Amino acid sequence: MTAPHARTAAVSLALLAALGLSACSGEESSTPGEDAAAALPDVATYDFEDQRVADPDEVPPYVVEDSPVVIKLSDELKEVVPDGHEMAVEQFLVTAKTFSTGMCRTDFEITYADGGFDALTELRQTARDRRAADAEEYLAEYLAEHGEYPYNDSEERDAELAGVPIDFDEAIPAWGLGNDVEVVSDPPADEDLEEETNYATEDGTHFTVVSNCERTLSVKFPSMTWTDELDEALELGNTPAPDSFASVEIGVSQGTSGGPDGTSLILEGYVEADVSVAGEWAPRDDL
Repeated sequence: MTAPHARTAAVSLALLAALGLSACSGEESSTPGEDAAAALPDVATYDFEDQRVADPDEVPPYVVEDSPVVIKLSDELKEVVPDGHEMAVEQFLVTAKTFSTGMCRTDFEITYADGGFDALTELRQTARDRRAADAEEYLAEYLAEHGEYPYNDSEERDAELAGVPIDFDEAIPAWGLGNDVEVVSDPPADEDLEEETNYATEDGTHFTVVSNCERTLSVKFPSMTWTDELDEALELGNTPAPDSFASVEIGVSQGTSGGPDGTSLILEGYVEADVSVAGEWAPRDDL
């Protein structure tokens, strides 16, 4: 059951899912996320249409009670994804569970756009390779000038990674889950969960986030397009964070409007698009 415009008391925003959602067209194929959604009898859908207003900050959260939710772009919103920003993900199937310990489990079943998974891994590889090339150039210049390598060996470590293929667990940060991710063959059972742990299946189609329900986490599912902003991040010595066209803050709360039992998902969407006076989606001029 869904309650699109209701607030639940004492809800903390437990998760930030910055979604790189696909605007790709073409023949559809069955994927794990789509299969899982089709197998569930009652699945809510959040498609950002509640943000098609003059002042999105005034829109109340979208609340889903005791139901999974599919997060995706509406067909109308796909039309205004900026040119040159090919996105990596078609949709997310999100389920959540609260425990009496105050811990929450949030699962994401991911349907990638064609080539999206590989592109996200390659983006991380590109960042590493460029950093390694910069380190090699710096070390050569330093050695020529000083006759020895610098005391700080961070550049040496970066240079040693030149041409080394990146492992999936190293690519995980491209999704925004951070470095502490355990790669598993299958999603863990409840009895196998560890506190404050993130799990990812080897094929990248399923993520499980375990956290205190009061803790805010950040999870990003980015665009697969390399942009000038990513080049700028590398030049500053930072790890590039890919762009995302739409994002959702997701809070997980024990209880529903009917009582203390069950679980509620509280969604607040954000979109990098404008809305016309007549209420139509419009592309942003600055993207």
